[in-house]
Amino acid sequence: MLINMHGKLPTLNELAAQFGCSARLLNDDFVAEFGGSIYAFITSQRLDEAHEAILQSNVPLKTLAFKLGYAHVNHFITAFRKKYGYPPGSLRKQ
Repeated sequence: MLINMHGKLPTLNELAAQFGCSARLLNDDFVAEFGGSIYAFITSQRLDEAHEAILQSNVPLKTLAFKLGYAHVNHFITAFRKKYGYPPGSLRKQ
């Protein structure tokens, strides 16, 4: 369910309400199971999806960033570079 979310993410409280538990319990259980926060997990999955999309298509980075829930393409580029060590545009130059 979380991996397939695109666009604006729900708050931790909204997610907890969907799962019928407190935000703290949801977060603590998620960290115990996956080793990081829910949002770190979603961000990592989205960036993996972006990496594949960049390799497989010519979708503009701005379009891809908005599709994946980033309000500004610069935030997407920064997150991508932090995870992979290079900017997303460099994939298309290879």
